[in-house]
Amino acid sequence: MWGTFGTGDGEFGNPWDVCVNGSDLIFVADYGNNRIQEFDTSGGFIRTWGTYGIAAGELNSPRGVATDASGNVYVADTFNDRVQKYTSIGGYLSDWGGSGTGDGLFDSPSDLALDSIGNIYVADTYNHRIQKYDPSGTFSAKFGGAGSGDGQFIFPYGIAYDPAGYLWVADQNNDRAQKMDLGGGYSLKTPSGYLCFPDGIVVAPSGDIYVADTFADSIVKFSSGGAYLGRFGVGELVRPHGMAFDSAGYLYVESVGKVLRMPMTNCNRPLSLPSPVNGRGKQREYSLPRKRGRDPGRGDGIFWSDGWVFRRSHVADTLHDRIVKYLPR
Repeated sequence: MWGTFGTGDGEFGNPWDVCVNGSDLIFVADYGNNRIQEFDTSGGFIRTWGTYGIAAGELNSPRGVATDASGNVYVADTFNDRVQKYTSIGGYLSDWGGSGTGDGLFDSPSDLALDSIGNIYVADTYNHRIQKYDPSGTFSAKFGGAGSGDGQFIFPYGIAYDPAGYLWVADQNNDRAQKMDLGGGYSLKTPSGYLCFPDGIVVAPSGDIYVADTFADSIVKFSSGGAYLGRFGVGELVRPHGMAFDSAGYLYVESVGKVLRMPMTNCNRPLSLPSPVNGRGKQREYSLPRKRGRDPGRGDGIFWSDGWVFRRSHVADTLHDRIVKYLPR
């Protein structure tokens, strides 16, 4: 296990995402410390880069991190409304985006994924859409839009590439994950009743889909066809977000305070969501409120980007400060 709250090397200030490159090096988006940290698979600290700011290479609450086949690192620089590209050791290479609703612009991008030829897909969360860029960072397409219909999103937070030629999107406020083709065509969605504000999502080497069921403090597993397969992490995870697999099949999950390595037991055991309040979950406290606005899908809610507040629902705490590693199953 590794990680605890703090600002030193190997410490976290609310980590949000994790990715693993082809050499099994682990990169963590250390959201609260405005930086990226790199580790080996045993949790050994290697390096860090980034500091708070708006200049090239600086970060403002990064939520997503991904790598390409060459080892370059891409970061969803969330509150700077841009994507930044770095070398594998943190050297700044380029950035693109800007604040807005037009093509190529962002409103709080939260995650990103790369396909087999290097195209970049960005979860443009507060614009309720996915944007696609070529390997140079040039805008090429968009899909989605606010709504609850098939292929629409309300706050897409997580995105993952499926080597079978699809994208999976954690459609947070619709309580589902959606499978899309690479052109943005709708394929399928997970069944209702299993997810409560999902955030992170990853495709396993087996092709199964793992979704961070953030407000139920657990991970839910689905087949590539969307069938529910089970739930695990109950009692071990608190507000999980980003996830990644290494080449040996270990699953890394960020959660509260440290990195844990444990077997994925009981992953086929169904578990109910927390006791409902108007069907949405338990009332809780929140921390790190950053961005307030209206929920377009509900109409009567108020939300913050780091702690959802709904008049008829609940409030969330998103201090996560650890990475969790699971044994392959």
